[in-house]
Amino acid sequence: MEVHRFGQTETEYKDWAVERIRERRTTTVEYTGDNNVTYTKTCEPNRSAVSIQSTDPVYLPQIRQLTTLQQYSHPLEYYTRVRPG
Repeated sequence: MEVHRFGQTETEYKDWAVERIRERRTTTVEYTGDNNVTYTKTCEPNRSAVSIQSTDPVYLPQIRQLTTLQQYSHPLEYYTRVRPG
């Protein structure tokens, strides 16, 4: 069994999460000015507008299995979560 520990620091995970949130909240709007010209603008939240309060490490096992039926092999790979106690 292979076991991979967390690959980044808590700060690096928080920075990663902030960037994902900013990407998801970024939108492009279209509007018409008083001069009847249509404009588009991309609105993106500042880094300071996104705050991660805390992070919790989660153990997420990766399962790999191979099922063979006669001459056919079917690989399957998935992640599962472990329920506490």
